Amino acid sequence: MKIRINIKTIILELLLIAISICALLFKNDEIVLIVTAIQVIYIIWKSKFSYLSVLCFIINICLIPEYIQYSGGNTWGLLSMGYVPIYYYELAFCCYILNIIIIIIMSHTKALENEKKFFLYQFDISSNMVTILCIMALLLTYLLMPNLSMFSSRRFSGYISFEGWSCIPFFFIAVSVLSKKKKQLVYPITVIVCLWYIIHGERVDVTGMIVYWMLFYFNSQKRDIKSIIKYILLGSFLIIIMVIMGAVRDGTNLTINELMYRILVQPTVCDVTNVFNCAVDIVYKHNLFHGLTYFSYLINIIPKLNDPYSFELLIRSKGYFSAGGGLFFSEAIANYGFVFCVGVVIFYLLLWSKVIKKCTKYRALVYMTLCLASFRTAWYGLNYPMVTIIYFIPFVLILNNTLKKGSL
Repeated sequence: MKIRINIKTIILELLLIAISICALLFKNDEIVLIVTAIQVIYIIWKSKFSYLSVLCFIINICLIPEYIQYSGGNTWGLLSMGYVPIYYYELAFCCYILNIIIIIIMSHTKALENEKKFFLYQFDISSNMVTILCIMALLLTYLLMPNLSMFSSRRFSGYISFEGWSCIPFFFIAVSVLSKKKKQLVYPITVIVCLWYIIHGERVDVTGMIVYWMLFYFNSQKRDIKSIIKYILLGSFLIIIMVIMGAVRDGTNLTINELMYRILVQPTVCDVTNVFNCAVDIVYKHNLFHGLTYFSYLINIIPKLNDPYSFELLIRSKGYFSAGGGLFFSEAIANYGFVFCVGVVIFYLLLWSKVIKKCTKYRALVYMTLCLASFRTAWYGLNYPMVTIIYFIPFVLILNNTLKKGSL
């Protein structure tokens, strides 16, 4: 990874780092939040609509409910109930580390330029392969959530594990859509899978796919202001629909004020932020997991295998209440503390930069998977894209090559 030196940029970044350190040292709640907003705005301004700006935004947004609860306001769910202390400054520290590393990568490497090439990559997927992928997307969706009752089969009553497998139908759909073949089959399947997830209360994977498509269409060709406004309005409409579905799932009667508040302070965001607080509390009570949760990455590769090492299960075994998930930093912190968390953040972002350094079919599918699982990764951990990358990307490539050669 070649490093580019720009003196003006370095001075600006050093100034931003100095302000960030001062904000944490002086411990002014509002200034910490303002500095975070400045970092996020700078990243979005520099990187535009990219994977880095998406990941940065959806992780940093968790600092808002943390701030509200820390300063005496009301949020949602377990975060609002006071079962565990609110570690606002610890979360701010982690967000600052993430943001500064992202700023360094996007300013001093060719990562953003390399990323653009992936949006122009042509997927040569055969028509037969598209048919197979659509059938498998439907089949896996049913196996994950076989119950017909709305919201009743979320995560736990499927024939295969939800963790690690939930994003695979969307991977199959995304490959089929970008192949631009059999649209009359692909589009109805896409609608069916999305609706099935939504009515069962699972909005995160659908949101991840929408974000990936928006990334693709914004970066694959020039867009005029009308197109940008259209996508912004469409995105806003979809956010409102997702929030309403979440309220229906929770049995809440929404007023306009409650709807607006739920948009700004998402209940899901509150839940995963609560898990972050649990992870920090584990550190301060010297009760670390010492890497046990990472065995879960291997176990979840095999469908329906009992997983005694899941992060969610181990959090609960320590006596904490959890609605599931866990902010990007949580698992690393609960295993080995803050220094290890910094190392994981650096490793993940450098690995992402390595993946996009050269554009090949395999790397393009890995990049697609990371984009599709962006919300899962940010709010539920690194476990979710693993199964797709290990099993299903090679499966798609090998079977597609076999079909094109006419062996099947």
